[in-house]
Amino acid sequence: MNKVKILVACHKLAKVYQDDIYTPIQVGKALHPDLDLGYITDATGDSISAKNPMFCELTAIYWAWKNLHDVEYIGLCHYRRYFDTVFTSTNIHKIFKKADVILCSPLPRKYPMLIKLERILSCEDVIILFKVIKKLYPEYEKTVIDYLWGYKDYPYNMLVCKKEIFDSYSKWLFNILFTCEHYMHTPSYTCSKRIFGYIGEFLLPIYFIYNKYKIHTIDITSYPGNKVQKIGMKACMMSHIRELLKFRHMPQHLEETFDSSIIAGLKADGIEL
Repeated sequence: MNKVKILVACHKLAKVYQDDIYTPIQVGKALHPDLDLGYITDATGDSISAKNPMFCELTAIYWAWKNLHDVEYIGLCHYRRYFDTVFTSTNIHKIFKKADVILCSPLPRKYPMLIKLERILSCEDVIILFKVIKKLYPEYEKTVIDYLWGYKDYPYNMLVCKKEIFDSYSKWLFNILFTCEHYMHTPSYTCSKRIFGYIGEFLLPIYFIYNKYKIHTIDITSYPGNKVQKIGMKACMMSHIRELLKFRHMPQHLEETFDSSIIAGLKADGIEL
């Protein structure tokens, strides 16, 4: 078996890059038993395939964590998003001589990541997420705050790393997500249902930053060989630096971001952490 496996998350027929390393995986298969894309699926073995509407491509990450064992390096990309490097069993060893994990090149934001998080989650869910992190992994608090007040957005839940690192990350990630799932109410709108996929994007860099892994970033392309559009992080940050002054000062503790009326509302709903 090839010791390098890059899963390519797919949910419909499309042009997909594949070879002996790049392996398409049909996600959400449990919800669409009649749709057969001809790929391996996230609905075998230990899986959370039925959670795909809320967890998005994270159902593939969970499947790889629980069911792929005889691999040295593991990664995830999408049928329409790839790292702008075609990984081979030769070049991947060269890359990882100087890196522990590969993530997407960060997208520049004109506002701190906290604002993005508050735009894609409800205010109640943001507080629940922070409370869960504080309860399960209080040592991560400073890293979470630093990332929240930063402008770097590492998107798409895409990564490549050694399997043992991948497994440790997955255990940490899904412990947080499943605990959040216990307290959060499932949104009714289609886009909002992707809540745990969004949270996964937020948590991904935090894990690797906190654990001081050497992060190597690679630009994203729509398909291997296609042109990559580069965005200047420094230029974007400088042009919007004044906007930072509009936002709250960086707190020392996550509780400082909580609104008392939201806390009261959660208690009225019977949600206490």
